[in-house]
Amino acid sequence: MEYYTSLGSGYHVATKDLEIRGAGNVFGYEQSGQMLQVGLELYNKILSEAIEKGTGGGENKSADVIISFDKESLIGVDYMPSAHDRLRFYQELVLAQRDGDVENIKRRIVDQFGVVDKPTENLFLVTKIRIALNDTPIKKCIIKSGCVNFKIKKEVKIDTEKFLLVLGVFSGKTKNKHRFEYIGGETSVVFDNIKEDKLLGFVVGFAGLFSGVVVN
Repeated sequence: MEYYTSLGSGYHVATKDLEIRGAGNVFGYEQSGQMLQVGLELYNKILSEAIEKGTGGGENKSADVIISFDKESLIGVDYMPSAHDRLRFYQELVLAQRDGDVENIKRRIVDQFGVVDKPTENLFLVTKIRIALNDTPIKKCIIKSGCVNFKIKKEVKIDTEKFLLVLGVFSGKTKNKHRFEYIGGETSVVFDNIKEDKLLGFVVGFAGLFSGVVVN
């Protein structure tokens, strides 16, 4: 400290400190986490999102919609014993952007482990629902006991008149009545009695309603 006193010598102080005390946990497990287990691509995705959030950047970038499903949706240990395999396929599903991506992942899983069980099939369903809603103003979709609740982002402006018109047509066509809920300043569109075998098609149809109704 006595030696490095000139303006701009902070770098030299930090370097000397690194020499004396070492890097500690900066590059160790506690600080860096399980990058190798998560995978570099997913790790970089999570890291970039955290940096954007911390710096206030990426505010106009649409984040993945949150899907809450009341059925077990996972790759079970009995079906896929290796934690490494499960983590790898979870990673691929998180990064999937199209239904075709999900089907390719499913084919590879079936080739390796046989016919998928119900929890794994549910995981594919949840992933496809997330993909269908990703480019819409929906921030969260809650599916419980046949009830589907679509929570709309506050910050997105929608042409209300046009949306109500296409929503009415959609409800009439699918024969599923809708209602609006307003909780904590958030607006939700809620449908009841949606059968599970019709769920994905229903969500895809609902997602299509937002084409041309979002005001830039």
